[in-house]
Amino acid sequence: YLHYNFLVKGLDGKQTMFFAELRLKIIDEKDVLLCMPLGEDDFKQSKESDKACCTGCEDRAKGLIHTSCGSHLVGHDEEPDDDYM
Repeated sequence: YLHYNFLVKGLDGKQTMFFAELRLKIIDEKDVLLCMPLGEDDFKQSKESDKACCTGCEDRAKGLIHTSCGSHLVGHDEEPDDDYM
């Protein structure tokens, strides 16, 4: 799985940072597991953001911002079942 941040500029000129989680082999939109805008709380260090920490990105993508709600499927101490994927 891959985690990404990307910036979207709306028609009003406002920029919004997003977080996305994708399968390694992207074939179509089903391989985008999560895509959501990041909120102000996602940029703050807190107990909630620590719980949402991604163990996979700790070493390889230290500057990558994850959602503080921990919505991403992989990178937690407990991984989802293979059946879910």
